[in-house]
Amino acid sequence: MPDAHDAILDGRQTVFDTLTELFYPAGTTVTLQVQTPNANTFTDLLSVTQYWWLKYLSYRQQFRLEIASEDSAVTTAMLTATHVKINSDIYVIVQADTLAPKGPDVTWKIYCERFNKRSQFGSLY
Repeated sequence: MPDAHDAILDGRQTVFDTLTELFYPAGTTVTLQVQTPNANTFTDLLSVTQYWWLKYLSYRQQFRLEIASEDSAVTTAMLTATHVKINSDIYVIVQADTLAPKGPDVTWKIYCERFNKRSQFGSLY
């Protein structure tokens, strides 16, 4: 069974890299981040440079990011990541909808919504 798992993972990695190259401008960056408590500042945890694919929904207000990687750096970053930055746009990770690779499903599935700074809407208190 490990051979089948590895073949699926290798296939997904190849497909994601090929599609990303075709559909996203060169230099598109995907970064896993953690938000500083009580502030709108972020610390970069990991730049995802390969094996990713994302599908925007609702006029780029949401997306599903898939990462086909078993790298321990991705797993470690996912334990603390709260946001994903695509180029300069920041999105909140919907933690309840984030799925780790399991069995024949070899990709991380990360659902995100656009992050809006509180100051854009005025005081919430």
